[in-house]
Amino acid sequence: MTVLSNIDMEKELVKGNINIFPFSKENIKGASYNLTASHLAWKIPEKEGDSYKSAYDEIKNKVIIYGKSTVLVVTNETIWVSEGIAGTYHSKVKVVSQGTGHIGTTLDPGYMGVSVIAIHNHTQKDIELIPGESTFASIVFQYVRTKCEPEQHNNRPGRPDILKRVGLNDKEDEWLNEQFRNYKKSLQSKLKTNKDFQDLVEKRKNSFSAYVFKPYVIYTTFILASSSLAAFLSSNQSNLKETNWYSGANFFADKATVGFTGAFIVQLINDIQGRKKEI
Repeated sequence: MTVLSNIDMEKELVKGNINIFPFSKENIKGASYNLTASHLAWKIPEKEGDSYKSAYDEIKNKVIIYGKSTVLVVTNETIWVSEGIAGTYHSKVKVVSQGTGHIGTTLDPGYMGVSVIAIHNHTQKDIELIPGESTFASIVFQYVRTKCEPEQHNNRPGRPDILKRVGLNDKEDEWLNEQFRNYKKSLQSKLKTNKDFQDLVEKRKNSFSAYVFKPYVIYTTFILASSSLAAFLSSNQSNLKETNWYSGANFFADKATVGFTGAFIVQLINDIQGRKKEI
């Protein structure tokens, strides 16, 4: 597997191989994407037979990870990845330094939905997260060596197998069942309306243009220069042929023109092949 850098993530987001909504360009880091907490969070019961209790304080608008407790936190972000991309979830230093346990779980290729992450508070004090603002975990995306078969994983969007034991109320159930959290096309439509994503698309478009056309400008400049020199020498052959530098200059001009033209063609072929791989 190969970890995606911030540049790789931007490329895959624009190409549509990664969808994240809500999306924030500030959450893209060097080799990870930071995830925020939603208001859906529940304290795991300590004793068998006890029920899950909401860890969301509606008055404070905060998720509270009580001291010496474990809380299931649903991410505010919905994620879809193609069959060629997987991921791993990791703790954030800022949150761990407050006394929470480390996170270690996976994102399967082709997954669609929110993520459910368990956070354990080892301290006696409560730790608070603001829904939609506080980042509490990071996801590292990776390319898989061979694309997995479609629908290879058996996890349904939003992991209802986990949340059904929580006992969702009507509002929580409605939030989880919004179309974009369950269907890829709806998620993609939502993402296209996101300002940060639109800026990212424009950024990649501009950087792609600069990246693609720069070598062609350079090669064309050298081709024109060397061919102009060859044309000058040819038109003034009778006057320059007896000079000491004529033969060398004429040889250089001819070889340079052929060489830069060849490089131009190779660059064009490589770009076409690279473009086909991206599509």
